[in-house]
Amino acid sequence: MNPIDVAWQLLKERVSPEAKRHKLEYDKQYESSPERVKYREDLNRERRRRGIYGSHDHKDVSHTKGGKLTLEGEHENRARHFKEKGTLRDLKMGGIVGHLVGAARK
Repeated sequence: MNPIDVAWQLLKERVSPEAKRHKLEYDKQYESSPERVKYREDLNRERRRRGIYGSHDHKDVSHTKGGKLTLEGEHENRARHFKEKGTLRDLKMGGIVGHLVGAARK
């Protein structure tokens, strides 16, 4: 066996067949819930509206803390899953409103 193959086998996470089956069943049930279906429908509807559905541009439409939808890179969107940070994107306020809010904080 090639040394790289041996190293790869050692690095791979070992999962029992039962654990893998259970996770697949859970994921299937979770993703088919009405809330998740509506969530995906909202994102797909917005991608179609913006004309980027199926374009493979590596951009995601994501939800912000304010409840709006925004376009961002798929890596940034999918990497934001930390308990202390939350999973919703912060909206950076700019322009006149952001300037006034920033001045009020000083």
